[in-house]
Amino acid sequence: VVVGMMKASSVAFAFRLLVASMMCVVAGVCAAGAPPNIVFILVDDLGWGDLSCFGQTNWTTERLDRMADEGMRFTRAYAGSTVCAPSRATLLIGNHTGRVFMRGNGRVEFRRDPQDITIATRLGALGYATAMVGKSGVACLSDDAELPHDKGFDHFYGLLSHVAAHRQYPPELVSNGERVTIVGNAGKTGERYGSELFVDNAIEWMRGLDGERPFFLHLALTPPHADLTAPERFMAPFRGRWEETPHTASGYYHQREPRAAYAGMVSFVDD
Repeated sequence: VVVGMMKASSVAFAFRLLVASMMCVVAGVCAAGAPPNIVFILVDDLGWGDLSCFGQTNWTTERLDRMADEGMRFTRAYAGSTVCAPSRATLLIGNHTGRVFMRGNGRVEFRRDPQDITIATRLGALGYATAMVGKSGVACLSDDAELPHDKGFDHFYGLLSHVAAHRQYPPELVSNGERVTIVGNAGKTGERYGSELFVDNAIEWMRGLDGERPFFLHLALTPPHADLTAPERFMAPFRGRWEETPHTASGYYHQREPRAAYAGMVSFVDD
């Protein structure tokens, strides 16, 4: 179990080391016996100081703290870039930002194999079932619903556009190449919180496996990145704790209680 302190930087060595280490561990274990299952949870824009195991005092993250206590903490880990697409590219491929195709946000996506080989492709070659659920890391903005599968993921459920991922109540998701309408969702508001759908789908996928193959699950949640909003049961405990200045940034959900919302989003991730 790994809990990392993620800092925005152009240094991608830690990600490359992580990918290389995972491959070495898997290859070694495969040779010795049953390979391990791997669940890699990526949280969008979570600061290292947002976890109580790293000093946060305004709320607690009991489950993540337990993972940190029972596992390993990387206290010098760096994100691959300051923005989404290149940072996720370094993670999935294991290269420095200067050696990945996606070096910035925009209409850009991974190229077909044998270029931009992902860890999912490499694990698939070792017999793994692979899935990516949530915010796609194989493109910043793409209309190609088959792209995650072409880049090594057997199963995909989530968002292909990082702009669409700003909406915590997505009106549409992609499910294994098909576009699915989420009834009751309007983007900035709605009935089904997107990351709750992602968690449910990830659990359903794991439960549906036959147990004969090891699996790699990349679960990419969208909170606490803006839009700043969370289901009421997560926001309610934090209402009234702090003086609030409404968050009205252009293009994002206008949140009257951004501090309570952010705390609620972190609480959701911990839950």
